[in-house]
Amino acid sequence: MIKTQDIIDEFSPNAALWCNDDMEDTELAAMAQVAVENKIPQMSCSAHQVARLWPWLEKSRVKIMARFMAENMHGASAPDVASSLARDIISAFRNGASGAQVFIKFSDLTNFVNQIGAVRDDLFFNKKLSIGLDILEIDSSDVIAMFENLKKIRADAVIFTLSKDLGDKSDFVGRVYGMLDLWDSNFSCALHFAPMENLVRFDQVRRLVDTMQPKLLDKLRLFIL
Repeated sequence: MIKTQDIIDEFSPNAALWCNDDMEDTELAAMAQVAVENKIPQMSCSAHQVARLWPWLEKSRVKIMARFMAENMHGASAPDVASSLARDIISAFRNGASGAQVFIKFSDLTNFVNQIGAVRDDLFFNKKLSIGLDILEIDSSDVIAMFENLKKIRADAVIFTLSKDLGDKSDFVGRVYGMLDLWDSNFSCALHFAPMENLVRFDQVRRLVDTMQPKLLDKLRLFIL
């Protein structure tokens, strides 16, 4: 937890917290205490952890974001997957979540938007919707289509993961640069990043946002594990 505190200090005020799927109740309680003491705005946890985390945050301003994976969101299975996902999201909201982070393959994003779009307003009434995407799956030619889908579903945030960091051979910076270069100034979506093995990535992101899209800086969230 000392290491986590050091990282929070380094990336404040853009820091948010990420709870591992296998955390015990005592670990969740400790993370919640860190969030409250540091005035962290959001904590991300698995859907099954929401009810366990809620008692520690009920009287605080820390918002719980429940994580979901939308798999097989294509073909004949898409409607059933969407219905099951909607039920699980509603359950998480009832247990205390303030929003949902739905992680999906970029190739399934359009199908997800088409399936969830009709119920988006009812499902996320007074709740936040974050769409999670692997930035390595998004080429420069895909960025405009990504933004169009995010706008269509009225995502409150997009949260990028990095499935594999290739170090000096990585084009992570170039991908973030290209995305920020094409950012629609009228697009109110917040920009979030999931935990990165190499924390230099967080520093790179914050510098790029500050230089290229400074209006996004207040909405930038860097999730710390």
